[in-house]
Amino acid sequence: MRYVFNLKIYRLLRNALIQLFVQITGPWIMAKFYAAWEYYQHDEVYRQRLTLLGFKFAYESFVKNRISRDYCLKKRIEKEPALKWKILFLPWSIPRPPIFDTAALCGVL
Repeated sequence: MRYVFNLKIYRLLRNALIQLFVQITGPWIMAKFYAAWEYYQHDEVYRQRLTLLGFKFAYESFVKNRISRDYCLKKRIEKEPALKWKILFLPWSIPRPPIFDTAALCGVL
């Protein structure tokens, strides 16, 4: 009985720490994602995926492929060097791309 109680406390603490970590790092992760999306949206690979398979597939392949996200972010930072410091110090100032709102309203995401 005591073992089960300790296990429940352990799971509760573990989940609380995970939630805290996500809350603290969330703005930086989303800022990198939004900044990389702006480059990806103008990339030829995105246009091919969008034309052949639709927005949902193009979005999911970007979300699932970390190498693609890192590459797009690297290329965007090469174009705009100040973006690196903006992501580090002001992550909440990077706007959400309007296509996400449109896709959410249409039920694609």
